[in-house]
Amino acid sequence: MITPAVASKISQLYALGNTPAVNLTRDLPQGLDADVLLLGCGDLRNVLYTAYANTGFAARKIDVTCCDIEEGIIARNLLILSLLIDGGVDHSLLWNISYHVLLSDDDARGVSAQAQKLLDASVSLSTWKASAYGATLPFCDEATFHDVRKVWSRYATAEADITENRAKLQLSINFRKERNPAGGLVLTGMRSAAPVVADSLDEVSSVHNHLWDTGVTGTSKPTSPNPLIVCLLSDNKLLHYGTDPILGFHLATAFTKLTEPSPLRHSDKGENNKLVVRSTNSNVFAFCHTLQHWAASGEASAGWYKRQFDPRVLQLDRTTQTPRIFNAIDTSNLADHVGALNIMLSALPLLSPEPYATLAIETLLQGSGEADKDMMKRLLQGHGPSVSMLLGVSAVDAWTNATSVSKVSEILVNRAFARDTAGNQLHTRVSWKHASQLGGFGSSSATSISPEDLARLLFQVYLEIGYVHFQRGSFAALLKFVKARFPNTDFEATCAVLNGLITADQTLQLGSLSSQDLGAQMHLQAMSPSWLRLDGTPSASQSGFNAWKNIPEVSAVTLVISRSFIASLYGSSAIKNVGAPTFIGSLRLGSGASTSGHNVFGGVQLTFDTLPKYGAPEDDGFSAEIVADAAGWAGDAPLVASFYVPTKALQTDSKFLNVGLGILSTVQNVTLFRRVLDENLQVYQTNLYDRERVFITKYMPGHTRYPVYCAAAKQNERQSDATPSYTAGVDDSGWVATITGHYDVDIELGKSLLKDMVPIELRQTSPFTIDVVFGKKALVLSLNFPYQVDSAQAKTRIARKSSWIEVIAPFADPLTTPALDDYVYPLILGGNAQELVPVTLNSPHVSLDTLPILDISDKAAHAWLNPLISSQFSVRERRNRDKYLHTGGLANTARLNFKDSLFTMFMVSAGVQGEQTGLFAIDHPERGGIHMLMFVSSVRLDAASASIVIDAAALPFTMDVVADPALSEFLIVLSSLKMVSMKMDDAELELWKKALPSFAERARTWTHKKTCEYRVKKTVPISLKPSQPVLCSCGRGKLPKDFIAIPEWDTAANFVTRIALSTTYSVPFIEDIVKDKGSTVHEDDSSNDDRGPSSSSQPQRRERCANCGRNTAKGTTDGALKKCTGCRKVAYCGPECQKENWKQHRVDCKASK
Repeated sequence: MITPAVASKISQLYALGNTPAVNLTRDLPQGLDADVLLLGCGDLRNVLYTAYANTGFAARKIDVTCCDIEEGIIARNLLILSLLIDGGVDHSLLWNISYHVLLSDDDARGVSAQAQKLLDASVSLSTWKASAYGATLPFCDEATFHDVRKVWSRYATAEADITENRAKLQLSINFRKERNPAGGLVLTGMRSAAPVVADSLDEVSSVHNHLWDTGVTGTSKPTSPNPLIVCLLSDNKLLHYGTDPILGFHLATAFTKLTEPSPLRHSDKGENNKLVVRSTNSNVFAFCHTLQHWAASGEASAGWYKRQFDPRVLQLDRTTQTPRIFNAIDTSNLADHVGALNIMLSALPLLSPEPYATLAIETLLQGSGEADKDMMKRLLQGHGPSVSMLLGVSAVDAWTNATSVSKVSEILVNRAFARDTAGNQLHTRVSWKHASQLGGFGSSSATSISPEDLARLLFQVYLEIGYVHFQRGSFAALLKFVKARFPNTDFEATCAVLNGLITADQTLQLGSLSSQDLGAQMHLQAMSPSWLRLDGTPSASQSGFNAWKNIPEVSAVTLVISRSFIASLYGSSAIKNVGAPTFIGSLRLGSGASTSGHNVFGGVQLTFDTLPKYGAPEDDGFSAEIVADAAGWAGDAPLVASFYVPTKALQTDSKFLNVGLGILSTVQNVTLFRRVLDENLQVYQTNLYDRERVFITKYMPGHTRYPVYCAAAKQNERQSDATPSYTAGVDDSGWVATITGHYDVDIELGKSLLKDMVPIELRQTSPFTIDVVFGKKALVLSLNFPYQVDSAQAKTRIARKSSWIEVIAPFADPLTTPALDDYVYPLILGGNAQELVPVTLNSPHVSLDTLPILDISDKAAHAWLNPLISSQFSVRERRNRDKYLHTGGLANTARLNFKDSLFTMFMVSAGVQGEQTGLFAIDHPERGGIHMLMFVSSVRLDAASASIVIDAAALPFTMDVVADPALSEFLIVLSSLKMVSMKMDDAELELWKKALPSFAERARTWTHKKTCEYRVKKTVPISLKPSQPVLCSCGRGKLPKDFIAIPEWDTAANFVTRIALSTTYSVPFIEDIVKDKGSTVHEDDSSNDDRGPSSSSQPQRRERCANCGRNTAKGTTDGALKKCTGCRKVAYCGPECQKENWKQHRVDCKASK
């Protein structure tokens, strides 16, 4: 194990998901087969929503591997899926057995009958594979098959056990009352109602209470406990007190007005997708590291116990074709419980080396429920960019500071209703990708680091790692991972420096006590420190392990502890048993020893059992086997604790050495357990030679090898001795401060220019690329850095005689680095040179035809749109925006102007601001006028993102398009229609051109042709030059029928490409997105926003210039607009705008007369 040994006597069943469903394939290009790994899978909400969200996309195989520590969750999911496979099932039955605690007698019998059907199909694993379910619902290991079958047996006999089941359910009800005796509002469901949270308060709280009061979500009054829930409960397993049937849904549709044609149920369009759901009930780390070892060696076992309190070794089934590499890995909110860094070390080597492959880390336990700029440090146990570089990954949102997912509603709900903000939650998802894939096709480069710098960097992580989720096995896993990541760094030298730093450290409370544990864990992973090696030879005259012919450097200690020694740690009621001690093994020299000594060991495996032994302790083959007591906590079998120690530690004053089990010394544990234990928090200890209680073996009981960590970790970047090369530099803080790009200039022109003292300047062309420019572009050498860097803060070293150049660049800052200003929705080409695939890096793919359509005719029903759209601007951006709004000019950043244009499009399209229209022009007056037209079909609810999306078509004006006679009549028609012209400068226009391919790609329902211009030219967008193509031609004309009602549209549709435009928010862990704690869920949180809505919940109705959108006369802050003298129905900020708009307005103006 790489996590601490937490022993919970009372655990809680998470039968239903507690966060809204997500599309597991959202980051994958449409039509690409999906190999998905679900860690901590929970219920089926994400799997089922994924199937729905792929409706309308090109067919793909979706292969989902579900890992959950609870066999009950797996058994429950498989029974529900089996009903879907059978077909013809009543939807009300599916709903009831999934979400109700009590069932009608008919429904309960239906569950039992289906369970018996599954039992008949699963007499053996081979019969299951041959059954109607085997191909779609395979098991990853045979042990899971047997565990799940036991649960199905309980389902099948549930009717006979109804009295016992009612009693088990009552325990959970009583526990919930103990947790919250005063009752009160339960607001967790408001997260699922986003972005329409203001009207959901009463309803979401009442649904939660109604389920616990009645056992159902409706008005029926059934009495039979639901076998899919109660058969998983016991005296030590209770239904989680927060169980709520609506948390996994997108509830916004219930609180806003939609059009009649809105898609709200599944259609047959997505049924070409083949779905496979694999299952294992294993500890996530055991499963991931076993998969890694299988991928690296072909062996189906990596020496891991299946899970805590389970003595079986995880052995994968070789015949099930379980994937060993995945392009989508989702981890629920496991990071809150086991640590994000542990998850990343375990799962990243399983992530395929493609730019679309994504590891999603979720968190809920954020403390304040506010924007959290320290989140990355907390997730990674240190400086975000530095630890990311160690792992070879990048969180794209950390660099783009742009997301289509809104968190504003959740933050404002927390503020409005929480008395104690320390208990609030903020649901955050961070998407991680291999950093080597983000620079685009063929741009990956390896980063090197010196042994000294690597050691100092690792030491900082060592200091940051806490004891809640980590132990020395975690750090050993990190070391092994990093060793593989940096194969050219002398790892022995690194470990020597690191060992010196750790030995000298005086800051960690348990640092010196855990040094032997770290050495043992390193040895298990073939990184043995020199001090661990044994001296001397075996001695037959000595008893026990000292007589072995081959004494290993590390041995397993197993301690048998009577139940009475741990009974005092747990209370008499369920509420008092929720707390769980973290057990550690210990070796302590007692009185009589020549010296004092105490060492603790965190990698403890626990089981309830008697311990069969095989052979004598002096025999080389002496071993122990554990068969767990089925009664577990409810039985009286002793607790068996096993952990690895350096054998040397067992040979020093061994007559006086005590072996023990204690509790990790933390403030919380001292508070909880000091009253029943001694000051050392020792639970039990006995002498090493206690042959009834202590056993020394070469391996853990039941094992024939050491556990293998991170077997598939490797360097993902291209490694080459050729120039240029890149080296990480660590500063005095111990974290990476710079990346140095070194270029050996070996071409004669370059050498000559260097010798001639030609001036050199740096020019950054992308977040990754810095060009070294000689003179007036006499020569340009490109450095493609492996991470986003900032040339504005870079330094150079130039050796003109030796002919090399170095650029020492710091990491980019998403708030200040100019190169990241237009890095908003990047799209790159992935795959191989023969078949390049456009990949959106932070724009989730969305099937527009599955999203509900807002009825914008009812403005009163959509007051929530005002604050939602306005919240695109962060607190910092609002301050900057205020400065230029009063001058009538543009902002000094392309990003802010881009958001302002999006703001205009959403406000006008939704009818919140000004006269509603769906026609927009991207207009650069100084570069030829209109460059692009946007045609909005609808504004749709994107509840999965807690936001909205515009369903539109884009028409970039290229020379070919404008010259095409087929389009001329349509363009004439447009001149007579209401259109909003969005003025912009060079920088914003370029940003729009860079973002447009992402908007098209994420909504794509068509397939790229082999002759796709992206593939041919190997670039996206195709061009940034005026009148040149931006998008490929593959998607032109691929629109639904009746997309928009405009004359001549049938002709124009052949020239446009469908796009999905999302409101664009700043990222909460980068900057503050809500201004102050005075705001409520009804407020806009913007101040002095003259171009946008007011701070009230109602849209501002101030008149605006019909041409540019200003609401004051040009050159003033409060001057009134002037009405058109012809019709008095429109107004202008000045004569220039009136003149510019006359061609369009004159038709309406004449009609008005």
